[in-house]
Amino acid sequence: MAAESLLYLVASGCPEDALAEAARLRPELEESGVVALYYVLSVQLLLHAERDDPGLGPPDAERLSAAVRETTELQLIAVGLPAAARMLLARGRGADAARLLAELEQTPGIRRDTNYAAGLPALVRCALSAGDADLAVRLAEGVESITPLHAHALLAASAQLAEARGAHADAAERYAEVAEEWRTFGDVPERAYALLGRGRCLHALGDAGAADPLRDARALFASLGYGRALAEADPLLGDAEAASTSP
Repeated sequence: MAAESLLYLVASGCPEDALAEAARLRPELEESGVVALYYVLSVQLLLHAERDDPGLGPPDAERLSAAVRETTELQLIAVGLPAAARMLLARGRGADAARLLAELEQTPGIRRDTNYAAGLPALVRCALSAGDADLAVRLAEGVESITPLHAHALLAASAQLAEARGAHADAAERYAEVAEEWRTFGDVPERAYALLGRGRCLHALGDAGAADPLRDARALFASLGYGRALAEADPLLGDAEAASTSP
């Protein structure tokens, strides 16, 4: 399997397979020094951050960001910098994560790269989690809706930005639409995040229907082993279920 195909395994909801394949590929790629190694490292960093797994941390993120920066290849930069930023955020270094995302956003030509579009929802999510709403807006600006993937990613980004502005009703509708789009497209993690976003917005609106998308999101995150997302979904689901059964 080509190292680039690991990204497909992640989107398809097969993190265990992606990690196993990455572990198989990495020794040979480390020895040969080919740039395909950076796809492997990116997937490992992303999944270790999402799953709250030990073993990788900020030094690995810094190594990867320096390596992809040196290649000057947009497709590698568009994968490596976001993965490094996600790991830094997971380890409590939000300001450093935001600096990497700002560097990515300012990279000439980056918005034309398909990897950038595919990762746009995660980029916006990371920037918002790092506390930089302005950066989140800039990351989505200038991305053109030229393929279904671009369209879905832009809708997911717009849902997050609407929620960040406090437009919960609008955001809930956008999340519902993009959750269905991701289901059809086959992106399991992004569908889970869209369901979580919808449930979060409905909960903020006091809507008793919040429990259903939160329950679906939780099931998907549990299947993925995404511990950090589960830690967010569980208390929201508990509140929503209690509210839906109260007289």
